Amino acid sequence: MKKLFFWVAAAALSVAVASCIGGIFAPTPKSIIVNAAGIELETGGSATIGFTVQDKGYRFNSDISSNDCQIHLWHSDFGESTEFRLTEVRFEGDGHYVATVQDLGGDYAYSEQCRLSIQIGGMQTGKPEYIHSQYFTVRSDKPAPELLTGLPIVYINTRDYRDITSKVDDKEATIYVNGMGKYADLEESACTVRGRGNTTWKWSKKPYLVKMESKTSFFGMPKHKRWVLLANFMDKTLMRNMVAYKASMLTSLDWTPHFQNVELVLNGKHRGTYMLIEQVRVDKNRVNISEEGGYLLESDFHFDNELQWTVPYGQSLNWSDQMPFAIKFPDVDDITFEQEQWIKDYIDSAMKALYGPDFKDPEKGWRAYMDEKSYIDYWLVYELLNNMELGNPGSVYTHKDKDGLLVAGPVWDFDWGSLSFYRYPKAKDEIVLTNSIWYKRLLQDEQFCQALVARWRELKPSFETLLPYIDEQKAVLARSARINFGMWDPSEDAGSNYGDIINGDEKMSFDDAVALLRESLKRRIEVIDSNIGALAK
Repeated sequence: MKKLFFWVAAAALSVAVASCIGGIFAPTPKSIIVNAAGIELETGGSATIGFTVQDKGYRFNSDISSNDCQIHLWHSDFGESTEFRLTEVRFEGDGHYVATVQDLGGDYAYSEQCRLSIQIGGMQTGKPEYIHSQYFTVRSDKPAPELLTGLPIVYINTRDYRDITSKVDDKEATIYVNGMGKYADLEESACTVRGRGNTTWKWSKKPYLVKMESKTSFFGMPKHKRWVLLANFMDKTLMRNMVAYKASMLTSLDWTPHFQNVELVLNGKHRGTYMLIEQVRVDKNRVNISEEGGYLLESDFHFDNELQWTVPYGQSLNWSDQMPFAIKFPDVDDITFEQEQWIKDYIDSAMKALYGPDFKDPEKGWRAYMDEKSYIDYWLVYELLNNMELGNPGSVYTHKDKDGLLVAGPVWDFDWGSLSFYRYPKAKDEIVLTNSIWYKRLLQDEQFCQALVARWRELKPSFETLLPYIDEQKAVLARSARINFGMWDPSEDAGSNYGDIINGDEKMSFDDAVALLRESLKRRIEVIDSNIGALAK
């Protein structure tokens, strides 16, 4: 199987000198432009890659067998590979050439950054001068041994093969997937990549946002352009987000992000275990609301969105208690002033209804603005995992369809402190989210409390299936986790928490951390089951 990864236009080094080749004076070529991002070689096989030399009239010795051959295939350090070699360069006229690269039949996987270089001078002086193409990838079709974990492998190469250092600037890149025989492969595709996250971006293992050139499906998930690679750096179990999303999928919440754990190779370097997950976006296959009159909102204490404001909440509705809101959809470039003002007024009215004297009234109170069932199921997921982000709040999403009510969700971001009694000791024995944002007020409504208790009884058997799910995923992730934590130390998260670790399991083995997570979830089910009835009294 031979693959060629296309990137047609690319920058190259320019020079402005002349040379004498074979006794014929000819203009020195201005550049070499390789017309693909890379090639993939089967064991012992070969592949071709085209390139163009400018000025078109320039000719050079391209006979690979000649001692005076002027063209070379080199690493970035000007060395030659021991895994493959340049075997032929064929002139096709008008400055166009085709180079053939041969795999040497070795046992090792490789993914190397290379470029074609033509010697343009210094043949007699011993001080050679070269022009170089842009970098491209030459890789084998066999994964490295450390990647054989049972998880699919995602390969990303940035266009300049430099690391991703910005959350703002998109870097052009290509992405492809080796499904390892268990999942569908993805041929090389164009994309852009940038960093993402707040605290998580500061850690050594970085999370990324991938935007595909066209809508793409990964691992059977619905097609979309935008995807996230979560590092789960601080989670020694690699499972907190997984358990949360699985719990959410057991409820009636409109949509929960789908995901797949993968090995990530970025610019030829293995970066460890990542979660490829759907980004929270408005789409018929994600947050399915109308693009005309629908809104996606986020409440987050980081307050780092473009369209954001605060709304007073609480019994007194004064400005001492402020809830942050941000408009995630419509996009900042598309929303009108009238649309922005409308949703702000709607949220203001909803808060006044919730905290007003008639808040229990079905027509004047909060039910005229908020979908009850979604707010119940949303709370139960966060309470089950004792995710205190609901109280901060952090990554708390709400959406509203045209002519519809405010709907809670989707859930997002459960790696910080979820299912951790180390971080939140009260969670071992108590219900902990009764005072979180608007829930303090909702739980003063007897009908809401009764519905909440009834819904817990209904969902409890489904939530108990998360215990064997943890056991299954432990087996799936075991080898990948061992390699991942040989590369990364999650106890580094202490530097972002006043010198203290966050989840409490960062220094444990993977097996012990997973055992603790399972026991904590089991305990949370028992605690909620024993205490939730009191809310309805």
